[in-house]
Amino acid sequence: MTVSMRPWKRLDARIRWFSLMLPVTSAMVAFNESLMLWSCWLVSLLMTSQM
Repeated sequence: MTVSMRPWKRLDARIRWFSLMLPVTSAMVAFNESLMLWSCWLVSLLMTSQM
């Protein structure tokens, strides 16, 4: 009984970890994308001002 229960507990912990990590990683990806867009906008602004 306990032998069959152990993998389920591990799987449950993994699912819980994934559910915790998913919003964090998605937020980081969104932040990185916005940062890249912001830096690209800054670079283009600098290029146009130098011309």
